[in-house]
Amino acid sequence: MAMNQLYGEWDASYNKFQWWIAAMREYVPEIVVELHTLPYHDRGNQLHLGKIIFHQMFWTYTQILLITITQDKNKNILPVTFAIFEGKNLES
Repeated sequence: MAMNQLYGEWDASYNKFQWWIAAMREYVPEIVVELHTLPYHDRGNQLHLGKIIFHQMFWTYTQILLITITQDKNKNILPVTFAIFEGKNLES
């Protein structure tokens, strides 16, 4: 219960994460996102087919993403603004 009060529901958080990946793929077409998941096993080590858990994510792109964020009184971290700049290359 305390974790839900601090961070919200896991499903909602994961859905926001999927939205972020989709937005990055739309606005930064050259981004490469690698999302790793694991099969879900309950406490009795029973495998649940069709369920997965997030493990880790890696991404790379040639631009620089700058983000300003804030934290509200409920400890939610919220994006305020963002900007994408071209990364350094031999011509710059």
